[in-house]
Amino acid sequence: MPGWAVILVILLVVMVDFVVIGAILAGCRAQWNPLRERHPPVDPAPDAVTKRFQSFKVGIINLGWSLHVSVDTSHLHLRPTRLARLIGVCATSVPWDDIHIERAKGRWWKAKVANLTMYGPAWCFELAQVDEPDSN
Repeated sequence: MPGWAVILVILLVVMVDFVVIGAILAGCRAQWNPLRERHPPVDPAPDAVTKRFQSFKVGIINLGWSLHVSVDTSHLHLRPTRLARLIGVCATSVPWDDIHIERAKGRWWKAKVANLTMYGPAWCFELAQVDEPDSN
């Protein structure tokens, strides 16, 4: 294969990679921004329990070990790590009144916030004293 063909193939692969990465980032922002717009961040209460590098799934975004989570009596506070901020995830504080538990099972609970489905660690829902729903 001539040298110019190798360079052309490499450029094509790099361009496709940029398009795919851009599409993934746009999808992440499209899923996260409505949550952020409805629930802007507020400071956690001084007695809030915080755990760093927690995993949440919101819509199609799986944020494994990418959020610092604080729980107080009024909100679930989600603060992104540096890597999560690079892909467009912003801090948000969701009031407990807007979180509707659909299923509690083991370490992961499923909840709805507006029209987004959220999976998160059980400890944060338990600390907020959210009642576990009946098993379906």
